[in-house]
Amino acid sequence: MVRKSSTVTSASPTDTDTPSSASSSLSSRLAKFACEPCRARKQKCGREWPRCKHCERVGRKCNFDDQESVISTLRERVAELETRVAKYQAARQHSARPSPHGGIVDNLILNPAKMREFFLHNRARIGLYFTPEHTQALLDGETSKVSPSLLYATQLVGSMMRLQDEDRFDPHPTLILQLSRTEKSFSIDGESLDVVTQIQIHEILTKFYFFHGDTKNATLHMLRGSHVVMKYGRHLIPSTVLPDGSIDFNEEEISALSQMMFVDQWVHFADARPSWAFILPPSLYAELPLLEAFFHQLNKADCLMAARLDFLQQIQNALLYLRSRTQVVPAPLRMLQTATMFLSFAALMKLHCLTAKTMPESREKMQQILMNVAAITKTFKEDDFRRLCPTVIYVWKLCIHVVRNEAEANAIPAPVVTAIVALVKQSAIMLDSKMPTHKLLDRLLPYLPNTVHAKD
Repeated sequence: MVRKSSTVTSASPTDTDTPSSASSSLSSRLAKFACEPCRARKQKCGREWPRCKHCERVGRKCNFDDQESVISTLRERVAELETRVAKYQAARQHSARPSPHGGIVDNLILNPAKMREFFLHNRARIGLYFTPEHTQALLDGETSKVSPSLLYATQLVGSMMRLQDEDRFDPHPTLILQLSRTEKSFSIDGESLDVVTQIQIHEILTKFYFFHGDTKNATLHMLRGSHVVMKYGRHLIPSTVLPDGSIDFNEEEISALSQMMFVDQWVHFADARPSWAFILPPSLYAELPLLEAFFHQLNKADCLMAARLDFLQQIQNALLYLRSRTQVVPAPLRMLQTATMFLSFAALMKLHCLTAKTMPESREKMQQILMNVAAITKTFKEDDFRRLCPTVIYVWKLCIHVVRNEAEANAIPAPVVTAIVALVKQSAIMLDSKMPTHKLLDRLLPYLPNTVHAKD
């Protein structure tokens, strides 16, 4: 670019006769911008034309650029860059693919009500019942009717369920935030809450920690919830009798106690504890068979959640009674029935394991139960797995344990082992996609390297 010297018009002699004309003359001899040497050295320039005083003092050449030409060049360059940026943004928007989880931020982080709504819609997976009044209060976030701790707990599990359905298992800021709020709020006002709410929150946190493989905190909340039950002497069948002879049941309390007993029995079977090692008092288990006589007073969810506690003898009668009263069972309650049946299978399988070495008929029954579990699981759709209670994962852990022992003992022919392993393997793959922290397939592969070669 060829630089041109700025032209400054000199004042006429008549213009210098007055102070105003002198000021005009001075301003007419000043350039609009600093000279090029002063700009290059970032020095203050007096802008005197044709040579500034600073350049004159140091004895260097002084020249002024054509400023209008410089500004015009800069504007052209800016316009060119803006055009290139616009083309880049248009190309990026055209090639960008929408994220399969794009709605997770709007629906969860920015809208806690969506978390609670999702929890209530899928609460059968946790196994808790709420009255219509409390259900509406949870939906509306009414802290005057339900505890803030319970609100946070439902938001926590609702976001967990939603993330599970989105196949997102990495630590998510939503879970971290809601867990922190739940634990903090519950530690502050826990003792002041009513007994049923305390049990419900402990139950929710127990299931949450178990799902994420945190056995320590899951056991901690299980013990704290059991302490609340024993401290306040809660019962499945209350002693209050109404004037008409019926019993005034608190249905939320029944579902909360049923879930607490369910987890107690699950821990008992999973950890192979002795028969006397239940955490909850024996009086609750003594009341369980009596509760069946009052099923006509309870809602279907309470009936199912109470019924699935009876693993050994009463379970089939309770489910038959419920089926006779319910012609159409919604999908979430149907999966509760399935969970009940599976846990019954687990109990029977564990019993037969104890006598399989000495009683051939026990081994046959154990193998038959194993095949039943695998065959039923094969019929599941992907949606069915996410509706199951997280604790039924124990059933498949036990199946893998049985397969390992039977294969090592050569108790069944190799083709039968291969068939069983194929069924269990497919179940493990699907369950690992929904509950990856338990790594069922990793448990199966090392035990039977000759029958299972790779993860499909």
